[in-house]
Amino acid sequence: MLFSKYELSITLTVGAILFALLAQVALLNSFLNVITDPSILLLMVAVSLIPILGGIMEESGLMLELVQK
Repeated sequence: MLFSKYELSITLTVGAILFALLAQVALLNSFLNVITDPSILLLMVAVSLIPILGGIMEESGLMLELVQK
């Protein structure tokens, strides 16, 4: 189970959809509520900026300086 041949993101997505169907949740309505929620959009922006910040720190040498301290 630890080394599965399926991608983790696909497995989690399929599992979430199956649980939503079993719980009889309004799937489309819930999806639209999540996508249009400002806090979720801000979280998406913040998470997508983390690798960019890491790349900038790597190129400028700040990452090495941070690790050494």
